[in-house]
This record gives sequence, structure tokens and C-alpha cells, in this order.
Amino acid sequence: MLKSLHLRIMLAFSLTILVSGSLLSYQIYTASVKLITGSLGEQARNIAAYAAKQIDVEKYREITPDKGETDYYKELRLKLNEIREANNLKYLYTMAERKTAGAAEYYYVVDGMPLDAKREDFSPLGSVEDSPGAEQVKAFTERTVQVGEMTENELYGALISAYIPIVASSGELLGVVGADFDASTVYELLRNNKWNTLLITGIIILISIALIYIFSRMIVSPVLRLTRDMQKVQSGDLTAQTEVKRKDEIGRLSDSFQKMVDVLREMIQGIQRSVHDMRQSAQVLAESAGETSASSGQITNYLSEAVAVAKTQEQRSGETAKAVDEVGLGLQRITDSLSVVAEASKEATDAARIGNGFVQQAVRQMEFIQVSSRNMAADIERLAERSAQVGQIVDVIQGISSQTNLLALNAAIEAARAGEHGRGFAVVADQVRKLATQAGESAAKINELIGFIMEDTAKVVQGARAESDEVDSGLIIVRNAGTTFGQILSEVEKVADQVQEVSVVSEQISAGAEQVMASADEMDQMSKLTSGHFQGIAVASEGQLEAMQQITASTEKLEEMSERLEQLIKRFKT
Repeated sequence: MLKSLHLRIMLAFSLTILVSGSLLSYQIYTASVKLITGSLGEQARNIAAYAAKQIDVEKYREITPDKGETDYYKELRLKLNEIREANNLKYLYTMAERKTAGAAEYYYVVDGMPLDAKREDFSPLGSVEDSPGAEQVKAFTERTVQVGEMTENELYGALISAYIPIVASSGELLGVVGADFDASTVYELLRNNKWNTLLITGIIILISIALIYIFSRMIVSPVLRLTRDMQKVQSGDLTAQTEVKRKDEIGRLSDSFQKMVDVLREMIQGIQRSVHDMRQSAQVLAESAGETSASSGQITNYLSEAVAVAKTQEQRSGETAKAVDEVGLGLQRITDSLSVVAEASKEATDAARIGNGFVQQAVRQMEFIQVSSRNMAADIERLAERSAQVGQIVDVIQGISSQTNLLALNAAIEAARAGEHGRGFAVVADQVRKLATQAGESAAKINELIGFIMEDTAKVVQGARAESDEVDSGLIIVRNAGTTFGQILSEVEKVADQVQEVSVVSEQISAGAEQVMASADEMDQMSKLTSGHFQGIAVASEGQLEAMQQITASTEKLEEMSERLEQLIKRFKT
């Protein structure tokens, strides 16, 4: 098969011109032959008709091979010779028909030649024609005027013959007059004309083929350049520049192709920028997720320690409550029996010292819990801020995914407009759209997880703040208890010297003991409540850590999608 458009155009037009030229040459040659043959044949017919009118039918009837050459034979022969010479005929003669063995035989009667002509130059009376022509036979059988085509043979040369029947008044056919026009010169001219026609036709065909080559080259060259540029675009090279300075259909096609390449290049560049931004955002999201995950792990550790401390505080609060109960019993014994004041004072002093130590220890534990609670609240607030930043980044990724999806849709539209040449790019555009859809779905999932994290974080922050307030209140109460225990210790040490004031001091100590008991009970309840809150915070932190791990996995998937998208975009050179 011919794959070259240039070759197909050359072959089609060359064959068309060759066939047309050959047919035209043949038509011109045959028309010339017919025209000349018809003209000469008509002239021969007119001469033969004129000669037939000059024949005296009754005298002519007497000329037979049996009677020989009569006077009229000689007269008619001279007359036919004059007509022949006057009209430049080669032969002018009469012929007759006879039956021999049931077959028709044609013989010469009078041959229009001079009387002194050599025997080989004319046909004597009675000589038989060995090979009569078709028109000659028709003239006898159909009794009509016949004009033959131009014929050539070695014996007579090129001739155009006409035959006129010789009919008597009775309707009897006596013979025919034959006029042979010498067409040797005409035949030679026709032959020369044939070769000249073939030569001219050949020259015209060669010139036409040369012109076809030039014009087909002018048509095919820009198409070939456009094809090469299309092959570059098909291989991913979008830097192709098609320059065809023409105003015809090819020029408009090249201009449309260049505009399509420019639009495609701008789309790919936009996708490249979007992919770059998406990858940077994914990296930032991964870093933020890593930092948030680390912070979540640290917060979990802090909360574990806080839970342990809260349990210890709960135990210490129980011990403090028991100690305060013992102090109340001692004071009650002091009130009931002043006789044992000294001994009770000593026991109260010992108990007060123990209680003071416990209270001081509780104060230190509450201060440590206060610092840990504030640090935990600050970490949780930073976690909330990081979660909000991650949400903003997810919004950016969703915007990039929407823009990428729109660019993929535009690329699919442009590929559909490009038709067959845009088919490979339509596949790329579909892959880009799928990746953009996956990126959008991943971003939506991340945004949903971040919403849950922010909701849990808000609850944790609220609980941490409430716990911090409760811890502050408990610390104030414990400090008051410590101060009170200090006063108790001071007063108990003075009991020995101020027995007179035992009643007053007893009442004060009793009142203080009741207050301390109430504060100890309240501190014990607050410690239990704080321990429960810390356990809830620890569970929420673990859930937050799992959510951040999911965010990290989604971020890694998003970065992997960005790398795949970049690999697809790298196929194009812009």
C-alpha cells in the first residue's frame, strides 16, 4: 500500500493525465483519419460517379472477355485515363461479376490506363481479382454506392476506394466503377502526425507530471511538517511550534493545531503547578501530623503520669481524712477530760505534726498537679491550634483537587476536539481526573477526622480547664488546712504553759478540727473527681493519637498520589 500522500497524489494525477492524454491523442488521430478518409473517399466517390455517367451502357454491355477489346473498350479506356489523370487518381476501372463453379468471381473490364501502358501496369480485360475488398463485394451484392476505408498493402500501396454500380435501364447490374485514390502521401502524413501527436502528448504529460510534483510538494510539505509536530506532541513534547504562512485550509489547520498545543501546554503547566503545590501541602501536612502525633504522645505520657499522681493524691487524701478524724477524737477527749490535758496535748502535738507533714505533702502534690494540669491545658490548646492548621491545609488540598479536576475536564474537552490525535492525551486527562477525585476524597476523609479530633480536643480543653480550676480551689483549701495545722501545732505546744486557757483553746481547736474534717472530705471528693477526669483525658488522648496516625497514613497516601501524578505529568515537555 502507498503510505505517502505525495506519492499517491503524483500517481493518481499522473495516471489521470496519462490516460487522458492517450485518449485525447487517440481521439485526435482517429478523428484526423476519419476526416481525411471521409474527404478522400467522398472525392473518390464523386469521381467514380462522374466516370459512371460517362459510360454508354449499351456499348459497355458488348465488352466481354469473349469478344475481346472492342473500339468502345479503347475509347472508354482513354476516357477513364483522362479522368484518372485529371483527378490525380491512382486507378480508375470497371469490374464485372460472373459465377464460376457456383462461386462469385470478380474480374476487370476496362482499366483506365494509356493504351501503350505496360502489361504489368494495368489489369487486362478478364483478369480476376484474387482478393476483393468488402466494399467491393457489397457494391455487387447490395447494388449501392460503397466507400471503403484507407488500406495499405505491398501490391497497391495506400488506397482509398469508392465503388459505383453500373445499372442498365432495365435494372440489370452490368458492373461497378472503381476509383482508387492514392493515399500514400496522406498515409505518410498521418503516420508522421501520429508520431508528432505522441511526442507532443508525451511532452505535455512530462510537463504536467513536473507541475503535479511541484504543486503536490507544495501541498504535502506543510502536511508533513504538521505530521512531525503532531508526532512530537504525541510523544509528550509540547514545545513544538508550527509555522505555516499560508491562508488556505492547510494554514488554518496548522494554526488551529498550534492553538490546541498552546492551550494543552498551559493546561499541563497549570496541572504541574497544582501538583507541586499539592505535594508541598502534603509535606507540610505530614510534618504537622508528625508534630501533632508527637505532641499527642507526649500529652498521653503526661496524662498517664497525672493519673498516677491523682491516684496517689487520692490515697493521701484518705490518709489525711483519717488523721483529721484522729485529731477530732483527741480534741473531744481533751474537752471531756481536762485531767489528761498534758498527755492529750502530747498526743495532739504528735498527731498535729503528722497531719502537718501530710498537709505539706498534699500541698506539694497539689502544686505539682496544678503545674501538670496547666502544662497539659497548654499542650491541648496547641494541639487544637495544630488541628485547625491541618484543617486549613486540607481546605487548600480540596481546592487544589477541585482545580485539578476542572483542569482534567478541560483537558478531556480539548482532547475530544483534537479527535484521533488527542486520544493519548484523553487517557492522561482521565487519569488526572481520577487522581484528583481520589485526592478530594482523601482530603474530605482527613477533614472529617480533623473535625472529630477538634471536637474531642475541645472537650479535653474544657475538662482540663475545669480540672485546673478545681485543682486551684483544692490547693487553696489544702494551704488553708496547712496553715490551720500550723496553728494547731503552735497552740498544742503552748498547752502545758497555758492550762488556764485550755477551754478556750479546746473550743478553737474543736472548731478548727471540724473545718479541717470538712475540708479533708471535700479534698477527698475532689481528688476522686480529678482522678476520673484524668482517666477520661487519657482515653481521649489515646483516641486523638489514633486519629493522628490515620491522618499520617492519609498524608502518606496523598503524597504517593502526588508522586504518581507527577510521573504522569513528566511525560509532557513544556
